[in-house]
Amino acid sequence: MEEVRRIVGLCMLMKRDVVESVGLLDEAYSPGHYEDDDYCYRARLQGYRLLVCGDVLVHHQGSASFQKTDPVAWKQLLERNRSIFMNKWHVDPLEYMDISDEGGNVE
Repeated sequence: MEEVRRIVGLCMLMKRDVVESVGLLDEAYSPGHYEDDDYCYRARLQGYRLLVCGDVLVHHQGSASFQKTDPVAWKQLLERNRSIFMNKWHVDPLEYMDISDEGGNVE
């Protein structure tokens, strides 16, 4: 397992006490994007570690649902939700994202 700073929310496994402690996804990010970054940030603030299992394969076509939408509207949603994250946490999530993959900073 490898510790990372973020996990893309397509597939997460966690104990009930994590959900009870950290809470649910923040609906301010609806319909999507940055809600998983927000969750990971909150979990890390409470001392939880984010781990990626290297021996598991989950196929995910990143943003497949959003690619059906208008590209301008999708970009606006990304910008809006990034702004929500930055206003909430006073940190730019792009500083710790490896946007070359959907795995969060896993090589």
